[in-house]
Amino acid sequence: MKRQAQRDGFTLIEVMVALAILGIVVAQALAIFGAQKRTYARTERAIQVQQDVRLVADAILADMRMAGYMVPRQAGITSVDGGAAGSDVLCLSDPEKIADSEADTAAMRFEKAELSIAMLGATNSATLDPSDLDIDGDGNDDFTDGEGLIIVDDDSSHCGRITGITGGSNNVFAFVPDTPGGFNASTSLTRVVPAVVYWLNGTDLMRNGLRVATDIEDLQIEYGLDDNGDGLLAEAEYEDDLNGEDPLDLLAVRLSIIARADMEDDTLKGPGRPAAANRLAGANDGFLRRRVTTVVMPRNLK
Repeated sequence: MKRQAQRDGFTLIEVMVALAILGIVVAQALAIFGAQKRTYARTERAIQVQQDVRLVADAILADMRMAGYMVPRQAGITSVDGGAAGSDVLCLSDPEKIADSEADTAAMRFEKAELSIAMLGATNSATLDPSDLDIDGDGNDDFTDGEGLIIVDDDSSHCGRITGITGGSNNVFAFVPDTPGGFNASTSLTRVVPAVVYWLNGTDLMRNGLRVATDIEDLQIEYGLDDNGDGLLAEAEYEDDLNGEDPLDLLAVRLSIIARADMEDDTLKGPGRPAAANRLAGANDGFLRRRVTTVVMPRNLK
């Protein structure tokens, strides 16, 4: 009787089953790897956004703490409110423009930079005497095209970015944004102060015409005013601008900054840009965001 030879190997069905199982395992492994990769990337973006917004806040706070140095108290800080749909423009008096050698005590706050023509209502220019470019008398001009200025008259103030200076018999400063309707600045009480100006150009944060940060979505300023004189601040005592307010009531400034990741995340359908101060929230989208809100008491505004 003839014996059949034994054969080793797999049948076609066994191979197909093994390949199917292997495919399932590989697919699951790739899915897990992809999820971990997305989680890692999202975490990295979150950390980067958090670091960016903290650095921006620290830079602005450093300027804010020096606001008011050697200038009239009401001229130390002001802003333009962007309302419900826009970011604010922030102006802080620039201490680097005030020479200590010429004004070394608080009692020697400069007395120059008066308007030679009053400002009434909405306008984008201010006229000063030729000598008023050098407000502290140290021989150097203190106003520069592209930088900021604060125009203040008692309890009215305006924050602007200088877009041009023309000489001649008078100095005419062109600036943006315009003063608001109803703005009233006389000639005798007004002071024009050189300032550091922050504003958003799209999502680029600008400081005196230079980009200092990207992917910044919102900049909001609020003022804590001790209206009842109790030395404390309730939420209802924060205002969106200082116009018409007594600068002596100012106790603190609240700064809110919102930054977002530079790339959209298809898996993240978050709430959009959060509301801040009086600005409304943005529409839902796929961008990761971080918000920093901090309160500072400018040392020179007391």
